[in-house]
Amino acid sequence: MKKILHVGEYVKGGVYTYLYNVLRYQKNSEEFDSVFLALSDSKSEKEFPICKNNIFFYKYKRNPFYIIKAMLFIKRLINQIQPDIVHVHSTFAGIIVRIPFFFCSKKNIKIVYCPHGWSFLMETSNLKKRLYGLIEKILAYRTDLILNISKHELVNSKKYGIPINRSELIYNGIEEHRNINNVGLELEIDSSKINLLFVGRFDRQKGLDILLRLFEKNYFPNIQLFLIGAAVLNENINLNLPHHVKKIGWVSPKNIDSYYNLMDAVIVPSRWEGFGLVVIEAMKNYKPVIVSNRGALPELIKEEQDGYIFDMENLSSLEQILKNLNKNKLKKMGENARKKFELEFTSDNMNKKIIKKYKKCLAGIKMEKIKIDDIRNSLPKEKIKIDKMDIWVYYVIRPLSFFVTWLFLKVKINANLATIISMIIGVIGSFIFIPNGFFFHLIGAILINLWIVLDCVDGNIARFTKKTSTFGMFLDGLSGYFFTTFLYICIGLSVFFSQNYYEPFGEQKWVYLLLGSLTSIFTIFPRLVDHKAHTLFSNYTSETTNRKDYGLFHIIGLNIAGMAGLCNPLLLIAVIFKFTNIYLIFYFVIHGLIACYSLVKTIKSVPKDY
Repeated sequence: MKKILHVGEYVKGGVYTYLYNVLRYQKNSEEFDSVFLALSDSKSEKEFPICKNNIFFYKYKRNPFYIIKAMLFIKRLINQIQPDIVHVHSTFAGIIVRIPFFFCSKKNIKIVYCPHGWSFLMETSNLKKRLYGLIEKILAYRTDLILNISKHELVNSKKYGIPINRSELIYNGIEEHRNINNVGLELEIDSSKINLLFVGRFDRQKGLDILLRLFEKNYFPNIQLFLIGAAVLNENINLNLPHHVKKIGWVSPKNIDSYYNLMDAVIVPSRWEGFGLVVIEAMKNYKPVIVSNRGALPELIKEEQDGYIFDMENLSSLEQILKNLNKNKLKKMGENARKKFELEFTSDNMNKKIIKKYKKCLAGIKMEKIKIDDIRNSLPKEKIKIDKMDIWVYYVIRPLSFFVTWLFLKVKINANLATIISMIIGVIGSFIFIPNGFFFHLIGAILINLWIVLDCVDGNIARFTKKTSTFGMFLDGLSGYFFTTFLYICIGLSVFFSQNYYEPFGEQKWVYLLLGSLTSIFTIFPRLVDHKAHTLFSNYTSETTNRKDYGLFHIIGLNIAGMAGLCNPLLLIAVIFKFTNIYLIFYFVIHGLIACYSLVKTIKSVPKDY
């Protein structure tokens, strides 16, 4: 690795703590020659552990004019620095960096994106959540690696279509060393009371209003609540504080440990939280944490072991927790919290994992070193065994597919795109059969045989790159359905319009339209019935689609009528020697018999005890 550029928007609070730790580690790492940072000149911290010449502030406010201006600034900066990696932090920074790359090449730059809390997981309307999810899904196409800061983030991002094969989970981490200096701290601490600390922005997300309302309605004689933070998004916020609540204000991160050290416990009443950096800051300082049951917070705390979890929908649960707090128990829980912190949430642990993912992202696939043998060897033995049942696939299609796979990998075509290309070629090949003329029929037959090759290529790419997905399997199935639906209908239309064949039906050429349509139905109908049986009966086992159990009869049928079988070279021969009509009649009979056989076998295989 040589150069890395970090890009943020409003870098304050949790994002600042995260970035500070990452920058400090990477500055001292042998993996990097240069570390750069770009961020908004407003509402951001100004002190970072890298050379000041490597820090770039851009003028910014959250409005379209400044967002576009920021895009242009960052794009020029990327062109100037030529980083190997651009690591983007938070939602708006993700928009600023990634949108321009839809209109220009990324070249060899890898885009790493950490949302620090997905926008579609915020407390907002379902319409907005769907919109934010759609935007993030689109932007993911120009992203090489997505870092999720909690299991909650990772699991829910999948529901909104964020590609799981580009997503990784790395918990936040902070430095182990505690920077404690009580000199100059003007804070009245009553050691006879439980001193409770809130740290965070004074906004709706962090739930400070919930906490203040609870303290207004209830007098907790043994609790003193302290507030560290300030408004970021709404600077004009006014707080009405009960007499036993004290505002400290915004505290520099280098002094924050001193305040944690004076407290007995920390409270995080957030409405939503992608991670909750305050939680591990408290754990680092031997403090148990009281958290809401929202977002990632519950996965950080073990109830009554290192903290408490209250129900946001039932605030009386928080009231009971506060009333029953005990200093001695809190101290023991704080020791447990520190042990968990050292095990799971240190800066070294986080940064080592981040660099490991960087390396994997940068390595990708070294295209210049790819060999045909490497692609061939990536085919599992089980798949080879299945291929051997199909003569045309094993001896012709699969070997050809390795060469096409090598070409696709060289030009960086992924498995899903290969499937889409095969689908388009298959449909074009089918429809090009319709016009009357030998040239059209020949090109159509060639394209259909090419579709079979490409139908193997997408799987080759997925296996070789080790990037498989449910959506990819769906696309692959869809490609097959497109092909089988249109092929015989188009052949029927071709024969109907052609004048060059011996006509066993005389002037009744409409029969070919019927034969083409019925043959297409015969090829697709057994699949639909089999799929319905799988859907309805959990213990249903198909005897016709499970190739592992194929006998001689099934193998013969597979070779004659299978999608990748001999029907494809035979179609090319039929076009050249002008007996496509006989070909259609033959496969009408074959597919009709197979459909009847498959239907009977499926009905017999369906459990009768339902």
